[in-house]
Amino acid sequence: MMDGDHEMVQTFLVMFANEHAKDVDKLEQALTEQDFSQVILISHSLKGASGSICADGVRQAATIIEKRVKTNTLPLEEDMDALRNQLNILVNEIQQHAEKETECSI
Repeated sequence: MMDGDHEMVQTFLVMFANEHAKDVDKLEQALTEQDFSQVILISHSLKGASGSICADGVRQAATIIEKRVKTNTLPLEEDMDALRNQLNILVNEIQQHAEKETECSI
């Protein structure tokens, strides 16, 4: 992914977690406000960012939401649940790994 630079990869993953942990909440707010351009922007950004770290579950779930909204269809509740679950698992794994890395470096 990044030529074996472990520290850089860790930093990148933590940045991802910090920047995208609340994306499902943002999507739900945009859907409530019927701001579909914002839904597309958030889901597209999440799709790209998750793809760049090989988080295929998140990428696939974000893609489904983006495609639905682009075809003037609201995401299903199960689409949102799938994205929330995949993103929560990913963010938790990143945070746990970062905590372990911090403990090991002390």
